[in-house]
Amino acid sequence: MAQYINKDALIAEIEKLKDEAKIHPSDFVCGRLSICKELMNFLDTLEVKEGLTWEDIREIYIIFAEVDTEIELCKVDIKSETIGYYQEVLKRFKEGKESKV
Repeated sequence: MAQYINKDALIAEIEKLKDEAKIHPSDFVCGRLSICKELMNFLDTLEVKEGLTWEDIREIYIIFAEVDTEIELCKVDIKSETIGYYQEVLKRFKEGKESKV
């Protein structure tokens, strides 16, 4: 399962390191500061993940209906409302999102 890092919390920790580098300037601390600056530049390029939109929820609803129909027609070997059922819906949703990008 994917785990996400809170970007704001990470930036706050980096800011603390930057403050420490100002207070205790040494080669080691300045090296850490340089790394922190590079990390901040990288973080600024990341896209912030948003929650589900109404369009996403509608798409998931449609996928559930499709999977239910495929189960009834014996086109997929999945039992309703099992972990595999929900994994299949999530997989199809993610594939749909990736194909739209």
